[in-house]
Amino acid sequence: MFISPLELVSTPQVFPLAGGQSGSLNVYLQFATAPSAGIVSVEYRRPSSTDWVFLQNGNAAPIISGSIALKIDGGISAIRVTFAGLTGGALPLMAITESSTATPPKDLMTDNGFGASRRLRVDNGQTGFFARRMWSLNYEFASTNPIADTPLVFRFTIPVNFIIHAHSLSLDQGGMTLRTYSAAQGAEGGTFSATHTPVSENSMTENAAYTFQTVIASGGTFTPTVGQVPLTPLRVRTANATAQQSSVGGEAVSEKGRSSGVYYAVLARMTGVTGDCTGVYTVVIEERPAAS
Repeated sequence: MFISPLELVSTPQVFPLAGGQSGSLNVYLQFATAPSAGIVSVEYRRPSSTDWVFLQNGNAAPIISGSIALKIDGGISAIRVTFAGLTGGALPLMAITESSTATPPKDLMTDNGFGASRRLRVDNGQTGFFARRMWSLNYEFASTNPIADTPLVFRFTIPVNFIIHAHSLSLDQGGMTLRTYSAAQGAEGGTFSATHTPVSENSMTENAAYTFQTVIASGGTFTPTVGQVPLTPLRVRTANATAQQSSVGGEAVSEKGRSSGVYYAVLARMTGVTGDCTGVYTVVIEERPAAS
């Protein structure tokens, strides 16, 4: 139990909870002599956060008696009490006790933790998806911009650790190879003048938007050093007969974690194939800054 006297002042009074409190808490405010008027706001702060959150449904509450009882879910590092407009009153006291039963934080519950249909919230997918740190590049090379004699090279400059969640090449004409390399595996050439914008995989507003750090460009060349093994090799080819031609695709099915750096994806027409190649190149990446 934590007990502390309060002062009858309008400045905020902050009470750190040593080590933080992971369980549910009961907060009691008691006046020896109840004030005849005034309001009080009780706020809490999460560990490693500087934001204060109101306990009483998002606002201050009028003091209508000599005692106030409130409940907080787990994960509290400090309590802040602020009085305003007090008339009368004497010897206020605050007591904090831990609940005998655990109440999960409301952000882990559906229905905001209080509705009739509340349940533990379970979302499928990566935490990086909900943190809005996942982006995709979906590049379509069609009849107006096919890949033929000249390979198409993408350069990814990624200054943080990252995870590749999907890497695929689908074709509806021709045959191609997709090989990816790190900068240490060869040398770039030409000018990477075309830029491409990463597209967020999550535009919901539940969390603040994340600013992607990856820079994507294309237009230059990359020549791997002899003997280098591609990080991701894919080979895709449609049927030879035009009447039987059908869409086909290849995909790297396992997730891959990479360190920050410069990487290249080389899309080239397969040896023995002639004519234009058309299809879609897709990569989905989750950025992992040090704090995530």
